[in-house]
Amino acid sequence: MIKRHLKRTFFSLKDKYRSILLKIFGIFLITSVVGFSLIWAIYLRSLPSIEALVRGEYFKESTIIYDKNGDEIYSIFKDGKRTYIPYDKISASVKDAIISTEDGTFFENP
Repeated sequence: MIKRHLKRTFFSLKDKYRSILLKIFGIFLITSVVGFSLIWAIYLRSLPSIEALVRGEYFKESTIIYDKNGDEIYSIFKDGKRTYIPYDKISASVKDAIISTEDGTFFENP
């Protein structure tokens, strides 16, 4: 009789703990998903749109001041000195150097 009562009490405590642990896990899971979603949304909001990248609006260039003859007098830049160069104006050796530092098997990979 006492054994049966202890057994019933043990299993009821076990079920209570299991219930509490499942609730804690559920709250943790929901909080993690919501938190991850918020962080992801904030991160995505800071990225430029694909259209802006295609149009070249995202990459800021230095401001260049010219004199009346068209000669450069001064260059103003905030985060770094940047000058846009079209892809076809970049030499083949510079392209190869960049590709080799990124991925040595660039041309062999499909």
